[in-house]
Amino acid sequence: MENNIELNKIDNYKAKYKKSLIIVSITNIIIALMIIALMLYNDLLFNVIGNIFISKDSPHVNDIAYAERLGAIAFIIYFIIFALIFAMYFACAFLLKLENEDIVWFTVGGTKKENEYKELYGEEKHHFKRNGKIINIFKNIVDYFKIINLAILTVTFIFTFILFPAIVNQSSMEPNLYEGNRVIVLISKKVKKNDIVVFKYDSDIQYGNSSLNGDLLIKRVIATEGDTFECLSGKVYLNGTLLEEEYVNPYNIDHDSYDLLGIAAKNNNSEELIKLISENGGKIPSGYILCLGDNRAISNDSENFGLVKLDQVLGKVRFYKNEFGWNKINNN
Repeated sequence: MENNIELNKIDNYKAKYKKSLIIVSITNIIIALMIIALMLYNDLLFNVIGNIFISKDSPHVNDIAYAERLGAIAFIIYFIIFALIFAMYFACAFLLKLENEDIVWFTVGGTKKENEYKELYGEEKHHFKRNGKIINIFKNIVDYFKIINLAILTVTFIFTFILFPAIVNQSSMEPNLYEGNRVIVLISKKVKKNDIVVFKYDSDIQYGNSSLNGDLLIKRVIATEGDTFECLSGKVYLNGTLLEEEYVNPYNIDHDSYDLLGIAAKNNNSEELIKLISENGGKIPSGYILCLGDNRAISNDSENFGLVKLDQVLGKVRFYKNEFGWNKINNN
């Protein structure tokens, strides 16, 4: 009778063991799929990952396409290794025959119910048999991968919906941001005048340089919805008032003259945009912003390629790092 009771207990532990394997497998697969989905949704993450492996002295330090390829390769290699280890653990756990002691230990070992093992076998410590050792090795590795995957999932979630790091590879924002400065970008499309924003160049929207398509540009928001704009000999007039621009490089000023309709005429969708501006009383229409660089004379910005759609904006720069450490951007 006692043996039957113990056998029933063992059968119960076997059922729990198989159930736990299924739960662990589903959990790991869900975490992995969530990471993959976020990475594919936000291809900027490949750029972030790639830059981790690029040294400051590398000739590819400012090569966005190279960083994205490197990040994608690192991502693929990591998940191939994870998939192989996970598949081996899964196969061993289901195919290798375990001793009853090992099954009980896999079910209750390391938990508050560990005393149930002692009640059955009266041993203070458990020693795995051959098959148990093999499964336990893979189990420990998979557990480490699960922790790493949770960390990766957290980081990818933050970089997709909250903020992300970037490296300035342009000189158009000098003397405020220099090439090589690291920045933290707060993900938001709610921008206001004077914000420094990062947006993705789209040759279907901006006309001027198709080779920039997909590149990230960093500029300052000068005018937003409802503003009138005019630049006369390098001086910006916003809503008819001269704009005091202390952030502009005083030794590299652009002395060109242009207005909002002139900017719109350079836009790929010029007819549509000019119509919107005209219907809006000569003001910037809803959903658009005008962005210029602080290093005005050399900056490739709205003067050259037209207005920027808010949909293109990835976020606004909140912090930057130079040789003195991290600093907060002052947008006032």
